[in-house]
Amino acid sequence: MEEARALSDQMGGNFFRGMILAAQAWLALRSEDGADEPFAEARHASDSLLVSMWALRTEILASEEVGDARRLTRAGEELEDLARDNAPLWESWGRLGRALGAALREEWGPALDLAEAARAQAEAVGELRVRWRASRIGARALAALGRDEEAEAHRLGAVAILESEVTSLGSFPDLRASFLARPDVAELLDPV
Repeated sequence: MEEARALSDQMGGNFFRGMILAAQAWLALRSEDGADEPFAEARHASDSLLVSMWALRTEILASEEVGDARRLTRAGEELEDLARDNAPLWESWGRLGRALGAALREEWGPALDLAEAARAQAEAVGELRVRWRASRIGARALAALGRDEEAEAHRLGAVAILESEVTSLGSFPDLRASFLARPDVAELLDPV
């Protein structure tokens, strides 16, 4: 990461800097070294709205990985606010972050509502990664609310998207195995 940051410095400008800083912040969050400042630095590394949104999406993914509901909700809200009326794809990521936060707090009604809104918005713009993730949260919320048939329909919708992604990784066996080993993917493909 330090080499990437040094290369960014040598190139001048700051377009890639926010992405590099966001990746460094993810690593800091994994090691519990304090990621608040690195994520803030990543969000403000450029005047570019895209860089800020990219950093917030990275923060959502990292926060999901470590199970940080507070950070998911805050990053989701901030991303939604930045993207509102300008970037529906990124706004769907913000809603997903809020849905994930609510699910981690076991607030199943809000988790379901936010997941449904994220899924619908993602479907409208063709964002498959939000669609399957939101369907996963919707399935979990519906199951927790005792609506098992609807939960299974949501899970199967997510599985259909995932199967096409897995198929597309066919010529990359290591990447395919890594993807299939992810807990969120395994939860959908191998339900208990």
